Amino acid sequence: MLLGASVTLTGCDFFDNDSNSSGPEVSFTGSALKGVLANATVSLFHYTDISTAVLTTTTDENGDYELSGELDDAGIYLITITANDNTTMICDVENCGTDDNPIAFGATVPSSALVGVELSNVTFVADTEEEVTIDTQVNAITSIATDIMIANFEATSPDLANTTAAGFASLQISTSQVVASVFGIEVSNDTNVFTLELPNLNDNTETTAAGAVESGFAIINAAVTTAADDNIAESIATIVNAAVTIAATDSTDDGYEAAANVWIEVQDELMDEAVTVSQNPEITLSAEAEEAVDEIEDAANEGVDLEEIEETNDKSKETDPTGTGGTGGTGGTGG
Repeated sequence: MLLGASVTLTGCDFFDNDSNSSGPEVSFTGSALKGVLANATVSLFHYTDISTAVLTTTTDENGDYELSGELDDAGIYLITITANDNTTMICDVENCGTDDNPIAFGATVPSSALVGVELSNVTFVADTEEEVTIDTQVNAITSIATDIMIANFEATSPDLANTTAAGFASLQISTSQVVASVFGIEVSNDTNVFTLELPNLNDNTETTAAGAVESGFAIINAAVTTAADDNIAESIATIVNAAVTIAATDSTDDGYEAAANVWIEVQDELMDEAVTVSQNPEITLSAEAEEAVDEIEDAANEGVDLEEIEETNDKSKETDPTGTGGTGGTGGTGG
């Protein structure tokens, strides 16, 4: 499962919920982009129980969604997008099918080819009496970032019950640095992949208006479609799981060499496919996007710096979600 790391936490005391107070009135809006995912199931979970959705809906024909309601608690929330029997996707690479049964760029991918597709993101809801709106896009990049964050939660047991908005934002940014290092690209120190609005590569109005960072991650997000497997769900799961494993495995662990070799191969295939996506004549990129394309080409040619991945992930583990200036691992109870 794409959220394999998340699922292992559901039976852990680490996620016990001691709050009985009512929470804020919130409207979650956003989109599902792995190619536009229409009629997909959208589920919202509080971090204390990621097996029981507190709100659900489906995306519309444009891949957009809205979830509104009064929540029981503030804090960290997981949003998942899951393909169902009615879900379709707009193909965002040259071929979303197979050589024998191709699905061309811009064509509709049927639900039968999307079985098992699941994407995720995490966001934070502050404890406030005012009604708030939170816009969150869910894509393959946020799925990788989410699972890396959850894996680090398992490793450090941070004080999630006392997480602040500022502390969580810092955690998102530090995790974003890990994601960039995993792909082998560079981003600014304030890049937050959890909150980026990636352009739909099938919409030239969006692509010509997008900045370098958004364009670069949109290209990689598209490449995830079939870079590792002809089956879309398998390709996504393979890439997400391999990325999370190399980020979460210490270089002193027995399994590190195997994890590193797997990710080197996966990253090579992924970034080669990203180069192909960036050269698609049907996609009109902005002038700013050329910087991102150069980064992607460099990453395809040079691979990844394994030491940098470990270094950025170690720093992310030290980020304190309570925003008090300390490090993680001060208030959790192990599972």
